[in-house]
Amino acid sequence: MSADLNLSEREEQLAALGRHYLEMLAPGLEFGVEALPDEHAVYVWQLGFGGSQIIVGEDESVLFGTSALWRDPMIEIWRTGKRTPAADFAAAAAQRNEQ
Repeated sequence: MSADLNLSEREEQLAALGRHYLEMLAPGLEFGVEALPDEHAVYVWQLGFGGSQIIVGEDESVLFGTSALWRDPMIEIWRTGKRTPAADFAAAAAQRNEQ
């Protein structure tokens, strides 16, 4: 599901990557997507209580945020250059599966 139906093909690819990472952590939730053209990125969030969020850049770098973080502060953090290592998602998913 996309909040922004005017995503380019590349933005859709980035959104798919974001959905993939979020699905690893909390499967089964619906998604919203918004293009962030000024950031050369997309913002993807899980709908519903406790859903997480992620920004995926043109270079496929990502910034993960919990549901406690709001969109605008997350974008500000993105602008500082902070990123989440992709390996963190696999590690977190493996830990979740062990429980």
